[in-house]
Amino acid sequence: MARRLLTGFLAGGLAGAAIIAGMFLVLATFDGTRPDEAIAYGLLAAVIGGALGGLVGAIVGLGNMRRIGGALVGLVMSLLVIVFYMTNFVGEGTIMQLLNRSRIIMVFTIAPLLLTGVVASWAVRRKG
Repeated sequence: MARRLLTGFLAGGLAGAAIIAGMFLVLATFDGTRPDEAIAYGLLAAVIGGALGGLVGAIVGLGNMRRIGGALVGLVMSLLVIVFYMTNFVGEGTIMQLLNRSRIIMVFTIAPLLLTGVVASWAVRRKG
């Protein structure tokens, strides 16, 4: 059980950091951001993505989940991040304005954390 937990944590952390940072760097490059800013914020995104991915991987490893379970854990984690973000800015206006402002958070969390859950479940299953 501890081996699955550690394997899931490491695989999820590495996958989350790489996927989120890579996605951020690609989008920042296409957006016209200066290279030094893109790299600095990419490293920040990698740290946050690694922490979230490690948490997703640890949950997947602890539950010994398959791919669908890993994807669901990633989806729930991304929804929790979005809800946390939206509750901190609750006085901003209507819910539609909040959803419009949190669109970038949705882009950077839903797909990468889904993929992180799948990668972590693959690593846990592969390791045994």
